[in-house]
Amino acid sequence: MNRQINNSFVVLYIIFLFTIISCKNYNPTEKLKSGRILYEKGEYENAIVVFNEVLKDDSTNIDAFFYRADAYFMLQKHNKAITDLSTTIRLNPKYRMVFLRRGFVYFTIRKFNLAIADYTSEINNYPNEIEAYYNRACVYPEALKYDLALKDFDKVINLKPNDGGAFYERGVVYLKIKKYDLAINDFLSTIRWEPNNTFAYNNIGLIYDEQRNYKKAIFNYTKAIDFNTENAKYFLLNRARTYEKMVEKELAIADYKKVADFGLEDGSKELKQKYNINYSIKTIPK
Repeated sequence: MNRQINNSFVVLYIIFLFTIISCKNYNPTEKLKSGRILYEKGEYENAIVVFNEVLKDDSTNIDAFFYRADAYFMLQKHNKAITDLSTTIRLNPKYRMVFLRRGFVYFTIRKFNLAIADYTSEINNYPNEIEAYYNRACVYPEALKYDLALKDFDKVINLKPNDGGAFYERGVVYLKIKKYDLAINDFLSTIRWEPNNTFAYNNIGLIYDEQRNYKKAIFNYTKAIDFNTENAKYFLLNRARTYEKMVEKELAIADYKKVADFGLEDGSKELKQKYNINYSIKTIPK
């Protein structure tokens, strides 16, 4: 999920992959196995058919409800996924990861308080479940509960001190509440564990730009741009605007043209509005 701060992207990383996992409380049957294989192949409708057959034979097969919910989620049938996960909870409230799953569905449909409640239930069942703390920390800012988000990210980092993603997300929270020195420290920690994290460099650039330390802002935007990822166009846009603040007209124009060459309309708009330069964006083949 992307977020914008000061017209720039910051990525909200949420650790959750709806993949079929092996659970300790999983008692496989041949049909259930075949449903899992179909799911893993991306054949979600066919997987649901198999899980339906399992439930026809055994209407309380908890694993079938749990895994069918995953398939429903992948088909964006969120209400059906919630129904199956709720049934799983009714059958076994301590089923591993079920609250984590349902919490993520609630997060996806922007029911943040319900997501927080489910992640809390998962933590109550399994106090060292890192993903539950991580996901809840990512939801708290959506409910403007920044202090609680920071507390959860602290917990994640204590449990897994080499988690670059947790440092990054905590840095994003610090950035939002304008605790810039702490944010920079976290983004630097992100880079230590994830040297190719372009958004960490970009966000450091944003902070220095806000502090009018334009040379350091340019340095960090350039580091992000040099990785030449698909997001370079946004970092170029940030650098162009900083060059303008430095009254580096030619450098700003050059960056806006690069932005337009990436196919981003902002580049041509800025050139026209600020410099009366007509410069068409390039169409990037899909």
